[in-house]
Amino acid sequence: MFLKNSSVKQKLMAIVLITCGVVLLVTCSAFFTYELRTYKQNAIEHISTVAQLIANNSTASLAFENEDDARAVLKSLKAEPHILEAVLFNKDGKLFVYYPENLSTNTFPEPPFRLGYEFVQSDLIHFQPVIEQDKKLGTLYLRSDMGAMNERLKLYSLIVLCVMVGTFVLAYFLSKVLQGQITRPLLALTDTARAVSERSDYSVRAAGTGNDELGVLTLAFNNMLEQIHSRDIALQEAQQKLQGHASELERRVSERTAKLSETVAELEAFSYSISHDMRAPLRAMQGYSSYVIENFGDKIGPEGMHFLNRISRAGGRLDNLVQDILTYSRVSKEHFELHPVDLDILVGDIVQQYPGFQSPEAQITVQTGLGVVLGHEASLTQVISNLLGNAIKFVKSGMKPKISIFSEVHGTEIWTKIEDEGIGIAAKDLHRIFRIFERVHPESTYEGTGIGLSIVRKAMERMGGVVEVESELGKGCIFTIKLKRA
Repeated sequence: MFLKNSSVKQKLMAIVLITCGVVLLVTCSAFFTYELRTYKQNAIEHISTVAQLIANNSTASLAFENEDDARAVLKSLKAEPHILEAVLFNKDGKLFVYYPENLSTNTFPEPPFRLGYEFVQSDLIHFQPVIEQDKKLGTLYLRSDMGAMNERLKLYSLIVLCVMVGTFVLAYFLSKVLQGQITRPLLALTDTARAVSERSDYSVRAAGTGNDELGVLTLAFNNMLEQIHSRDIALQEAQQKLQGHASELERRVSERTAKLSETVAELEAFSYSISHDMRAPLRAMQGYSSYVIENFGDKIGPEGMHFLNRISRAGGRLDNLVQDILTYSRVSKEHFELHPVDLDILVGDIVQQYPGFQSPEAQITVQTGLGVVLGHEASLTQVISNLLGNAIKFVKSGMKPKISIFSEVHGTEIWTKIEDEGIGIAAKDLHRIFRIFERVHPESTYEGTGIGLSIVRKAMERMGGVVEVESELGKGCIFTIKLKRA
């Protein structure tokens, strides 16, 4: 990406140099690795051979415990300048003799000895058993300096550096000379494209360069300019016609938009009028039926009482449906201004406001520290009231509703959860419950209008939040409302 804004010449130069550098680096790395392995292998073989000779010459000295002969054997290592230490231990692992004699015995290894070779820092050490006729007489310890290898690697590094510098210089000059075959046609094509872009002059043409790929590109570019020039003339003519059509279309859209706004306003007024006008006769039906039941119930008989109760309940359900439709319409259209809402205070007020949310009707546990969210207090009250009402309503017969309310902080959001132990919702029905007029359970079993959760979802959307549900049939529900922290 560092070449993104560079010129083509710089990119070609960089590609050549990077390629040369990578090839040289890989080659030199392989060469260094091979030399290092070869030198180490030779060093191991050499020290093993020396150790074997010294061990063979030291058998008599160890067998007869002749220290002078042993020292003489070790002094033969003067011919090996890279041997730094040589120590003979007897069969009990005790120091017998060492070379050179000015060494400090504190640095010598102690038994048990690990036979064979080992690289320790920049040295090679070797333990060789001294054996005669399958009888171990002692152990020989040798420590060799690997300085020669380091010197050789330094020399190789200097040679490689010189080769790389020379190669880079040669590659630079060669690429500088040869890249013109590619860059000159590209630069000419670029100049033509710049002239077209800056002056919108589609009559200019790029000079041909040959029959190679760049030549084909130049020819295709010139053909494209010819087509654009022809289309530009046609486009100017079409634009003039289009401006006339656009003015006419804009006038028609303005007229139809005004008519549509007027129609929407009339429909809203009509829907409110219908909703409010329906509630008056519904209340009359409920009032008269209640009056008849209370004052003339003993004269009507059981069958008449049954029908009157059905009328009263049907009127109540229809009244609730109208009220819910009005609420849904208000939530959908009302302008919301979001303010900080303290959930501890809001939930406490809701629980205290509705007797059905209090003991002994229900057991509601509210965790303290619910948090402060950005919301619309009236709509948030509607959301929590609807969710609590559902949690209390949808329980098994004879079971006391148990509800927990708590909050979790997730980044910039507060997730308030309302968890119940009710009848739950089957997985196949979870996607339906927030749709308007959708009912999972028959009305004969659990009353309701099928709009409550639709109001919850719409209110949460208007407040910039979401509502989610987790549930299994027979295991209760967890409704989560997610809003921004204040």
